[in-house]
Amino acid sequence: MNVKGVSKTGLMTILFNQHLLVPRFGSQPASPNARLLADQEAVALQHLDVLEQLFEVKLVVKSEYAIYKDLRLFLVAENWNSTQIDIQIHFAQPLAVSQGMERDEIELMVKDEARELFVAKDSLTMVNGNFILKQPLDR
Repeated sequence: MNVKGVSKTGLMTILFNQHLLVPRFGSQPASPNARLLADQEAVALQHLDVLEQLFEVKLVVKSEYAIYKDLRLFLVAENWNSTQIDIQIHFAQPLAVSQGMERDEIELMVKDEARELFVAKDSLTMVNGNFILKQPLDR
């Protein structure tokens, strides 16, 4: 996995390095490449709690402005297919992001319990979650 980038509107695209099986979400029709999560009903993609269920997220504030050290954010999964996942980043204070000389960064790591959601289509193996995705955030 790697982060393709974060748009000015906060849309972050994470690309997969291989085709993955896509979990079936409540608003999607069943397909041969979709699968339900074990012991769970399908939920709408937009109701998936990205911070709680998928990723450990850390915001690295590099701004020298102390007033902006508490940048709160929440994430919404917008699209998930076999090659990528698009996540919308919402900041409580979007104008405070990356206001210093150095750009702030977002770091994501797949939670251990979420690894079952990231399964390679060909080998049916879970992706290794022992890595951190880092992405600078634009002003």
